Amino acid sequence: MYAMVMSPPSAPAAPQPSAPSTIDVALHRSPDQRWGFRLQGGADYRTQLTVMRVEPNSPAQGKLRVGDAIQTVNGKKSRQLSHAQASEVIKESGNSLKLTIVREPNAAACLDHIRPPGKPKFSRPGS
Repeated sequence: MYAMVMSPPSAPAAPQPSAPSTIDVALHRSPDQRWGFRLQGGADYRTQLTVMRVEPNSPAQGKLRVGDAIQTVNGKKSRQLSHAQASEVIKESGNSLKLTIVREPNAAACLDHIRPPGKPKFSRPGS
């Protein structure tokens, strides 16, 4: 005589965290338009160049996200670029810019600790 043993149904697997994605981004703008993103970091800060802000209604909106790590700027590896050098390469790119980014899930939340509270306050030089 054989006995049938039934095992309980297995629970669904826990969702795995999403892996980082490497993405090639091409931005295009009109001559009087800004790119619409701000960087932080660079070799001089010993940190990865990272997107800190994306402006609404800009060429960067919908293509870049806060927290995206910039790997290359127009083919130049960003690890070797200071913040000023990266900014210069971007300025020299004309109206087309190619970036390779690594997008980590929830990367923007990792930057919250470095944002000062409240609205930014700026003053004019010499005032």
